[in-house]
Amino acid sequence: ACGTVALLHSVVNNLDSIPLKDGALKEFIEASSTKTPEEIAENLEASNSICSSHDDAAREGQTSAPGRDDSVDYHFVAFVRVEDELYELDGRKPGPINMGKTTKESFMNDAAKACQEYMRRDPENI
Repeated sequence: ACGTVALLHSVVNNLDSIPLKDGALKEFIEASSTKTPEEIAENLEASNSICSSHDDAAREGQTSAPGRDDSVDYHFVAFVRVEDELYELDGRKPGPINMGKTTKESFMNDAAKACQEYMRRDPENI
């Protein structure tokens, strides 16, 4: 599910350049706009359409997907640009982590540098 959450963060933080069509994702995002993070998490867990889309996407992957309740040893985070700051969004941490300045043009390189730093610190956990 953390992959789905990372994708949601990526989309929500780029709505200025990602036009959404009518559907479950657009409805979820619009319904979440005035909610607290806790309320959004509850709505996400209760959303049959988002959960169904997540399950469908997982089945299309190149490897077999674990069950929804299986314990797994991997995790996804998202990097987003907000007001020319690079943020790491990681559900295991208490809030966004400001990784420093970025621009629209340098965002991909800046996020890649952050990823490379994580890989350098822990090359056995890639």
